[in-house]
Amino acid sequence: MATPGSCRGTQTSNPSWATTPRYWARSSRYCAPSNRPKVQSGEPVSIDPKRSLQDAHPLVFAVIPSPLDDLTLVARGDALVAIYFAQHARRPADATLGERVSADAVPVLARTRAQLGEYFAGERDRFDLLLDPDGEEFAQRVWARLREISRGHTISYGEIAAELGQPGAAQAVGGAVGRNPLSIVVPCHRVVGAGGSLTGFAGGVARKAALLELEEGEDARASRLF
Repeated sequence: MATPGSCRGTQTSNPSWATTPRYWARSSRYCAPSNRPKVQSGEPVSIDPKRSLQDAHPLVFAVIPSPLDDLTLVARGDALVAIYFAQHARRPADATLGERVSADAVPVLARTRAQLGEYFAGERDRFDLLLDPDGEEFAQRVWARLREISRGHTISYGEIAAELGQPGAAQAVGGAVGRNPLSIVVPCHRVVGAGGSLTGFAGGVARKAALLELEEGEDARASRLF
């Protein structure tokens, strides 16, 4: 069990980050949050750690360019909350995202911008960022599974549902995938229809196709030419 402020290595079964809102994008590392509210000993109190964290660290956002579209990066404290395309289904209004800042002014936003640059240049397969997306337990489980999909690979909604022990929940998985707020970093673009079809993507099917093409290996790319 991780103590507040400590980190632990990969577990072989049922890792706690699979249902914990705050986690590292690298599935091999989970850090227990250390900024829990302090109360007097013996004081009767009910604390929602997630709500307390939100109150202590308001949202901020920055807009950066990318080869596909401008990206809006949203942070809360030291964690990344969301990445939205400019044309993005279910994108919240900018007025709800807090203060607009320069990415250089917030360390996690600066790291995200740098790592996205490496990703688009083909130099990064996984992201090393503390993530704090908002979502219910089932969605968090789906998003945890998305983070395990390697670059150059895809999986179907039905396969994810079966892996989660709910083989009839492909539609619910699709809903959770569609609500994923962390585009690219949590790679929902790697989820396809049962026959490999490019089904809906919050950033648009054309961007989904572009991301998958970007991630193709040399062998796969060459096979499409013949």
